[in-house]
Amino acid sequence: MQDDLAERRLTHFVGGAWRAPLSQRMAGGPRGRRVLAGPQDLARALAVAAQAAPEWAALAPAARAGLLAAAGLEVPEAPATFPAAPLLRFTLPQPARLAGMLASGRVLVLVAPRASPPAWLGLIEALRGAGLPPGVLNLLNGRAADLRQTAGARSRD
Repeated sequence: MQDDLAERRLTHFVGGAWRAPLSQRMAGGPRGRRVLAGPQDLARALAVAAQAAPEWAALAPAARAGLLAAAGLEVPEAPATFPAAPLLRFTLPQPARLAGMLASGRVLVLVAPRASPPAWLGLIEALRGAGLPPGVLNLLNGRAADLRQTAGARSRD
């Protein structure tokens, strides 16, 4: 798991696979080196998520819930839909909240938190193993603040 973790910190999970970054920015520290997503990485993840959105939203809610249950995620009792907010999330939400968003037909682009990489690695692999379609959940390594600025600039264009 430790080797997988070190390797995954140097890639992004986009479109159902671990992909090399388009940005060459890196950060290092006591937890090891990791890639920092840049504007091109964010643009790629958003494009992939937008492409996956119609098919995922059209899937029957029971089918989405079944897939999440197969991955070991519980879908809490929640409103039938979540607000139509942007596709971009900046931290990995609690698994119940994540499950609720996915169950409601949302696609997500998340920024991996530095503090709990094994948790997000396990979550991604469980969802992928359960058959989550490519592009529904995308995970970038990087700094949320940097990507917020990029996303804000993109939305003003």
